[in-house]
Amino acid sequence: MDPPFAYFAWFAVQRPSTLRRAGPPGTMIDRARGDAVSSRPMPNPIVPSPGRATSPTAQFISVFVTVFLIVTIISVAVTFILPESYASTAGLLLDSQVHDTTEIHDMKEEFKPYDPQIIRAIIAVFQSQEVLNPAIDRLNLQAEWGKKYFNGQTPASEKVLEILKRRMSIAQIRNTKLIGLTIYSDDPNEAAQIANAVAESYVACQRSAAGKLDGLPAEFSQPQITDRAEPGKLPVRPNKPLNIALGVVAGGLLGLLLGGAVAWLAAKQTGRISAT
Repeated sequence: MDPPFAYFAWFAVQRPSTLRRAGPPGTMIDRARGDAVSSRPMPNPIVPSPGRATSPTAQFISVFVTVFLIVTIISVAVTFILPESYASTAGLLLDSQVHDTTEIHDMKEEFKPYDPQIIRAIIAVFQSQEVLNPAIDRLNLQAEWGKKYFNGQTPASEKVLEILKRRMSIAQIRNTKLIGLTIYSDDPNEAAQIANAVAESYVACQRSAAGKLDGLPAEFSQPQITDRAEPGKLPVRPNKPLNIALGVVAGGLLGLLLGGAVAWLAAKQTGRISAT
């Protein structure tokens, strides 16, 4: 095919309307039509046309809903991904001069809180090897936690002791002579078993250590268990209702902030807010 004819065939396929109306390519009519098209103003891709402009209110709602849903969904997902932890608490009466637990409630007004130094001494006794090692041996925690956390390898006794201390929480029950020993675990039955074992070991240690109470008054030599730990029915960590509520609040506040900023910028661009 000759080059001129090939060019004519290509141009006929690409611009049939031009050929029908303006004749062969390169004529004055075709150039005039091209000049007219090129002289038309090109649309600005940044500023939307008046017919398609989105109002600042609509932009605010869109941004607010998007941010709110994203933050809320992330908080819910993270809450349900986090490992669950159960808590079991054993109650101990420290003062051997009180034998009836109902007597504790009758003497609330007369009871004076223990000195913080005494509470620290009690916590130190609970966390001592003399109290924790018998509980560890009784429950065979080295072997059990070795299977559970160390790929079947038996960890050192110091490592097991450290883990157990991190899982313990000891606090005086307000206006009473009771101490609450709380153990946290991913297994509710394990948490209750450890709490009871440590409480029993503490009682045995204090009763056998007359005159060697690590600075504790003599009346603390005969503690007794008032409430045995029971397996928890619901996990205490993470606090799912609280985490989800915080996620909803955070999503709402962040959505209001970002949505308001976007709406303000949109209103300023459209001239609804005069520049100062």
